[in-house]
Amino acid sequence: MKRAHGGYLGADFRSRWGLPVINIPGCPAHPDWVTQILVAIATGRAKDITLDDLQRPVTFFKTFTQFVCTRVQLFE
Repeated sequence: MKRAHGGYLGADFRSRWGLPVINIPGCPAHPDWVTQILVAIATGRAKDITLDDLQRPVTFFKTFTQFVCTRVQLFE
């Protein structure tokens, strides 16, 4: 269910303002990513944010977040 488009809320979920869920995963989520998304929403440019199938901004999440996490040792 959590990997489904839109996550637990579903692909058709919209906030009161008509915005979709935007997932910003991280290790932790980078503050610049959070800030840039909030600025886009606050300035009325939320529709300019392209989301992938997991509702993540494509600009920041072209690869798995874990690959750039300094706390996870994937290749030991």
